[in-house]
Amino acid sequence: MFIHWGHSSQIGCELSWPLVGGVFSLPFCKDIPVDKYHYTANTFNPQQYNPQEWADLAKSLGMKYAILTTKHHNGFALFHTQESDFSETIYKVNLKKSYQVKRQR
Repeated sequence: MFIHWGHSSQIGCELSWPLVGGVFSLPFCKDIPVDKYHYTANTFNPQQYNPQEWADLAKSLGMKYAILTTKHHNGFALFHTQESDFSETIYKVNLKKSYQVKRQR
């Protein structure tokens, strides 16, 4: 299972595709203005992030592995980086490390 999750998830839209007008085959993929899409990075605050819950659900559905995409086409990084401010650097939780620890259980 590939998990594509990030700042735009909080408004219930697909990652990246809304930036190019959406894709008709994806039901939650609508055209969203670029500014509105990227603004969600300012309000993204994953306080209820629970990778163990994701792992349990994936396992119950028969998944053998799960991959968290830590940087998708939209450029937002789910890891600390000095290369860009467009990342989860402002949070006290390291999302990538937390995911890795939970998946190894």
